[in-house]
Amino acid sequence: MNNPGKIIFKCKTGSHLYGTNRPDSDQDFCGVILHTEEQLLGLQKPPGEYTENVKVSSGPRNEKDDIDCKYFYLPKFLDLAAQGQPGQLEMLFAPEDMVLISTPEWELIKQNINLFHAKKSIAPFVGFAIAQANKAVIKGENLNLVREVLQELKQFLNTPEAHDPVDNLITDVVGDKYQLVKKVMVNKTVSQNGKTEVIEIAGRKFDLGVSIKRFYTILSGMEQQYGSRSQTAAENKYDFKSLGHAVRLLGEAEEYLLTGKITLPRPDSEFIKSILTGKIDTDIDWLDFITKKIDDIRQVIEPQSKHPEIADWSKINKLCIEIQREELKKG
Repeated sequence: MNNPGKIIFKCKTGSHLYGTNRPDSDQDFCGVILHTEEQLLGLQKPPGEYTENVKVSSGPRNEKDDIDCKYFYLPKFLDLAAQGQPGQLEMLFAPEDMVLISTPEWELIKQNINLFHAKKSIAPFVGFAIAQANKAVIKGENLNLVREVLQELKQFLNTPEAHDPVDNLITDVVGDKYQLVKKVMVNKTVSQNGKTEVIEIAGRKFDLGVSIKRFYTILSGMEQQYGSRSQTAAENKYDFKSLGHAVRLLGEAEEYLLTGKITLPRPDSEFIKSILTGKIDTDIDWLDFITKKIDDIRQVIEPQSKHPEIADWSKINKLCIEIQREELKKG
C-alpha cells in the first residue's frame, strides 16, 4: 500500500503504557489512521487496519528492539471504542509521554470522550479478564495432564500391548491397576459421523483406534510444543502473565465505571509487576480472587456508575462523518 492514509494518532501501548515494562520489553505501538479518497470511494472495501512491523531479532518472539505497530482506521477505531474494547479506550487516555503523533482530528475525538461512556463498556473488560484468568491455569493443567498420561503410557512401550489400540486402556481390558488412565481420559465422545469414538486431551481429539505406541509419540510431540509460560504454569499453578493481565483489566474496568477515566500508567503497576514476575503467594486462590472482583464490579460498582447504559452511537457516527468529510475536502 503506497499511501495507507493520514495518521492522526500514535502512541506506545502494552507494558510501556501500563508501567509494567522491563529493560528487555519489546516495543508495541498503536494508532488511528484516516482512509484515503481512493479507499473510501473506490471499488474495494475500505480496510479496517494497517500494520507496520520492524523485526530486528531473529527469534520467533519479539525482543527489545523489535517494533509492532497496529493502526485502526477511524470507523473501526470509533466502533471498537464505543463497544468498550480495552485497547481502544486505553488509547484515549494515553499520557503525553507515551504519545508520538497527535493531530487536531484526534483532539476533537478526545473532546467528545463522554460519547463513549457506557456501563455496557465493561463487558469486554470483564470478558477478557475471565479469558485471561482461565488461560492462567489451563495451560499448566493441560501440560500436567499430558505428562500424566505419558507417564502411564510409557510402561507399555516395550511390551506387546504397545501396538494395541489406546481404547483398551480406557475400557479397562488390561486391568484395574490402570485406573489413572481411565480417569484422565474421561472425555470419551463419538465423532460427528456417529462412527468413530474419540477422546479429548488438552483440547485435542484423538481416534481411539490409534495404537498406544503412536499415541505416546503424538503426546510427546504435544509436550514439546508447550512454551516457557506453560512450563511455568505447570510448575507454579499459574501463567503469571495471563493472571497479571486479568487483574489489570478489572482495575481499569472499575476506574472507568466510577470516573470515566483510565489512569495510565496504572496506579497499581508495581502490584501487577509482582504478579507478572511470579512474586506472589501461589497458595492464594487467584481465580477466586478474580471471581470476587468481578462480582464486586457487577453488583456494587456498576450500579454506582453515572454512565448511560450504552454509548451515544448516533453522535459517534456523526463525529466519524465530520472528520472524514473534512479530510476529503482537503484532498
